[in-house]
Amino acid sequence: MKLLASLLIAIFLCLGALATTTAYLPTLDSLDSTLEADPDIVLTLAAPAGIQKSDKGQPILDAKGHKQILVDPKKTSSIDRQMIDHLRKAGVFRVQILEFALGRWSLSWLFLLSVIGITGGGLMIKKQTQQEVAAFAEAAVNEGLSVEQTMDEVQGWLGELAREVLDDPDEVQANTRITRKLDELGKNQLAKVLESRAVLQNRFGLAGFAEFMSLYSILERRIHRAWSAAADGVHEEAVECLAQAVQEAREVQDWLGARV
Repeated sequence: MKLLASLLIAIFLCLGALATTTAYLPTLDSLDSTLEADPDIVLTLAAPAGIQKSDKGQPILDAKGHKQILVDPKKTSSIDRQMIDHLRKAGVFRVQILEFALGRWSLSWLFLLSVIGITGGGLMIKKQTQQEVAAFAEAAVNEGLSVEQTMDEVQGWLGELAREVLDDPDEVQANTRITRKLDELGKNQLAKVLESRAVLQNRFGLAGFAEFMSLYSILERRIHRAWSAAADGVHEEAVECLAQAVQEAREVQDWLGARV
């Protein structure tokens, strides 16, 4: 809808610009009607009008080869019915004048139409924007809740994994379980949190989002360190990192809970 509205605004803007070019270019007929209604009204020619032509209809040129002007405002600027008849016989349809009158503006209807069209297009964009903002706000609330649920799952996974590997006497098997579980955690829950960054930024603002990411990045680095330690066979460090990650996940949860 925004694209259509923008297109309509552009079209009506061009039409409005076209209409404004004729605001001071009334037709000879409208000037004739004005003088007929009020013979004392002052109408001033603002620009040269018409070209002098020969009996054969060819433009008459001066010594420099320029077309000779039929009516020069520097010599005669006051418009009367005699001048209008003279210009009309020369094929002139419009002339530029200094005075503006809505009644003489032949394309005033087009200007009004363009104003209506631009206003309508603006209202369409405004309505679409309001709908998008409302939908985004609703998504932000829903997504915000899902982030909190996701962090609950993260803490649950880490806590369960820490207990399992702590009781496992086979360190090799425990390390394999750590890397496998943390891989799954990264592809699922941690990925969901990262996908929600734009929503979290909208929900908490830039400062709040930065604070959240500061806490979350500590947790994320700890999880990566636990994975690396397990992959390298350093079991004690992997278990220690898991225990710390559980605590750091709880801190992220507490931060989110304080801002519900």
